[in-house]
Amino acid sequence: MNDAGSLRAAVEIEAVLRQTGVSPDVPTVVYCQAGIRADHTFMVLETLGWTAANYVGSWARWSGENQPVEIP
Repeated sequence: MNDAGSLRAAVEIEAVLRQTGVSPDVPTVVYCQAGIRADHTFMVLETLGWTAANYVGSWARWSGENQPVEIP
C-alpha cells in the first residue's frame, strides 16, 4: 500500500516481493488466522498473474489441534 492507502504500482509490488524472496516461479501460500487478512495478499498476487493460494483457517486449525507454538 502507498501513503494514500491505495495499492502501489505493480512494478513496485513485484520489487518488494522479490526482495523478500517471493517469486512468480514458485506457488505462494498466504495465511493468517482465518484467511481474511491473507486474502489481500492473495488477491494482489493473483492480480499480478502469480500462482497463489489462501490457506483459509490455517492458524485456527493449527492452534485448535494443540500444535506447538513458539513465541520469540
